[in-house]
Amino acid sequence: MPAARGIDEVIDSFNKTINALLQTLIKKIPPNDITMQSNVERLKKRLILARKEMGPGFVIENGAAIILKFKDKILERNEEFFTRLDIRAHFGDKLGKEAESVCELIDYIKLIYNNSKRDEKDKLYGEVCNLLLDVVDFELLRKIIIRS
Repeated sequence: MPAARGIDEVIDSFNKTINALLQTLIKKIPPNDITMQSNVERLKKRLILARKEMGPGFVIENGAAIILKFKDKILERNEEFFTRLDIRAHFGDKLGKEAESVCELIDYIKLIYNNSKRDEKDKLYGEVCNLLLDVVDFELLRKIIIRS
């Protein structure tokens, strides 16, 4: 049985998975799509800056609600739902501007996912499952800490 993770380890794991997803996105952007390259690079810089200024847990704190909302769809690997999902329309104004980077990341993941081979889709799906696992652990640990 694996050892229990602390909240800092969970946050670190989540951030590493986000970084891996960004690297995958950067590699998959068509070389002639300068706009998408610039947008993903800007997104990467915004996420780095947010972690630096707001703390390493900023992204997981702001992305948790989105990921948890769709946990069943993620676990079912409901590709049709995922590729058609419009996060902003689904949540409306409830997310706030802090979650915009997470929404943008999801949009890019969907775009790349739709244009990937099966083995690449499997890898992306695995990374999304890792994010879900980290979010569940994060929420559990946060409740434990609040009760302490």
